[in-house]
Amino acid sequence: MKNKTLDEIRPSTKGVRANKMPIVQKPKVIKDVQPPTENIPPPSEEAARIVIASNRAREKLVESIKGINRLMVRQVLPENRSVKENEEEKAAIANLVNAALSMEEFSSGEGLLGMVTLALRQGLSLRDAGNRLACELEQVKRELAEFKGKNNG
Repeated sequence: MKNKTLDEIRPSTKGVRANKMPIVQKPKVIKDVQPPTENIPPPSEEAARIVIASNRAREKLVESIKGINRLMVRQVLPENRSVKENEEEKAAIANLVNAALSMEEFSSGEGLLGMVTLALRQGLSLRDAGNRLACELEQVKRELAEFKGKNNG
């Protein structure tokens, strides 16, 4: 098949018709919906046990995240930490991983999501701390330059 140049292509003699778009109506919102009034049977013992275990796993994950957050506010250099403090950090990390794995058994992705959320928040707080330090360093540099200028002049 030979490729045609633009000069060889004849223009269309008929207009192009666009299909009319159907009008989409917004769904109606029903207000004041009441739950069914008929007797709903209580959950089975197995379902109740699973809900209780899931809630415990979620609480354990939240407590583990809080434990990691408490560690993040400590201001002790690694070389100044005691063996006990290092062991506490290792235990907190292990608790977090175990809590996330237990949560995964009941709700796929929720444990991982908790850990990712924690990591992102900590990353942002580390960024903010770094930015504060950089700002303070710049202020100290300016003050030092001013001080040197006054003493030399």
